[in-house]
Amino acid sequence: MPSLLQNLRWARLAFGAMWRMAVGTLICRWRKDPVAADPWLIRRIVPAIFRAARADYRRPPALPDLPEAPYILCANHQSHLDVPVMMYSLPLTIRMVAKPSLFEVPILGRYMRTAGHLIARRKAEVISASRTLLDQGYSVGFFPEGTRTPQGTLGPFKAGAFLLSVESRRPILPVAVFGTGEVLPSGSRTPRPGAVGMRVGPMIMPGSDPEKLSAAVRRALCDLLAEGPPPEMAPRALEDTR
Repeated sequence: MPSLLQNLRWARLAFGAMWRMAVGTLICRWRKDPVAADPWLIRRIVPAIFRAARADYRRPPALPDLPEAPYILCANHQSHLDVPVMMYSLPLTIRMVAKPSLFEVPILGRYMRTAGHLIARRKAEVISASRTLLDQGYSVGFFPEGTRTPQGTLGPFKAGAFLLSVESRRPILPVAVFGTGEVLPSGSRTPRPGAVGMRVGPMIMPGSDPEKLSAAVRRALCDLLAEGPPPEMAPRALEDTR
């Protein structure tokens, strides 16, 4: 059971993150640019989220060259912390496709709308809006499972990301996130200390068959998950940095 001091600390950090999101929303509106606040928010908000969630973030030491940006990102999904890990790790301007309930959260929902993130509702609308973002140079992030699943597993994939890739001729970048489901599991409001990180696989060109593309991305994500967490997340590495 968290102590009163811990609860107060989490509340302070959560308030600070929400305050920064509100400022980010104003920056986006003032500059009439949905990505105007991105560097400011990522640099200031994401570390506060990690601290509040007691997540020991480990940045990948080296990422593959990303010459074909923008990409369609396809990642496993196990926690609300997956998006901060992806946006903090990758040198890309990313807009996520997120479930409608997130857009109803005060302050967070307003920021997500203003910043140009997409509501996962009708498939045709999401694909059309995603193509517009890709044409503007933004990468678009999907959790093809559509819901959170236990660590190390993959549920059935929905078709949206793969239809988008085939229609737009944009490559898919597979991303495997580790540790987030242990730090902040689905349905839990109490974070547990732990390391979080990610691996990035080689890009996958779209081809002409969404089903074959879906199968290829699933194989790539299974291979990344089978490799396990990156070395930076090893307990020994954590002990050496404390």
